Amino acid sequence: TQPCMSERAPFLGKSPEMLADGSNPEGVDPQPNLDWKSKESLKDVVLFDKRGSPPCVKVRYHLAYHGVPYTVVDGKNTESPYGKVPSLKVDGRCVNDSYIIIKNLVPALYGTSFDDDWEKKITFGFQLAMEVEGFDDDDSMVAIAGLGGYPPALAGILKYCCCCFVPIGSKGTRKFAKGIRRRRAAKDNEFGPLRTAKEYLDEFKAEVGSKPFLCGEKPCAVDVSLFATLKAWEDIPIVERLLAESSLDAWWQSMKTLMPKAV
Repeated sequence: TQPCMSERAPFLGKSPEMLADGSNPEGVDPQPNLDWKSKESLKDVVLFDKRGSPPCVKVRYHLAYHGVPYTVVDGKNTESPYGKVPSLKVDGRCVNDSYIIIKNLVPALYGTSFDDDWEKKITFGFQLAMEVEGFDDDDSMVAIAGLGGYPPALAGILKYCCCCFVPIGSKGTRKFAKGIRRRRAAKDNEFGPLRTAKEYLDEFKAEVGSKPFLCGEKPCAVDVSLFATLKAWEDIPIVERLLAESSLDAWWQSMKTLMPKAV
């Protein structure tokens, strides 16, 4: 992979808040500001991501829904100290953190303002609640292990494995869930206490009301973000149950019809 400060991005200067390669840390807006004014601004797009990661799938859907060509690299950008996924490189400049990426993509792709309130609920609320509940559920854990690359038969055996060398099995995944809860609790002052995944979906359903989509007759960025977050784990039992209980069947089927079939 190429470093984030390429000869095509000579304007990018290292800010005291930025990482050593000039890209942004998690939760920090890029400096200097990005020049993403429209779809045409998004050139030579490379997405560093990981299979089954809801934040990565979310970035893919926003790009694919608007027909932005992009290349996927499996795994983190080894040339960057960021060390996480997703990371998006556009015309040689890297932007990290799915929330920050979406915050900058939405005005360029949708021509609308960024719905900060709902994107935070999805990113720092619903997604984490879904992950906690998935890691706490034995049947879901097996399917999640499959997303992580474990063969289904081995994942089923490890469901009952207590070996400390294997980070799945009911004890291992519940440690993941406990860790997510602990890290999220440290941000309760900013985002409020973590609710159940169904509570976030119920709030979304209430705002959609009788409309096909949140903003009316066609999907907006919030619809795409929530759909993609669910789609990443569509075959996980906990998500199947959430969709069945949420009264969002019509919205879900309409989104599946309109969204790209492959991202």
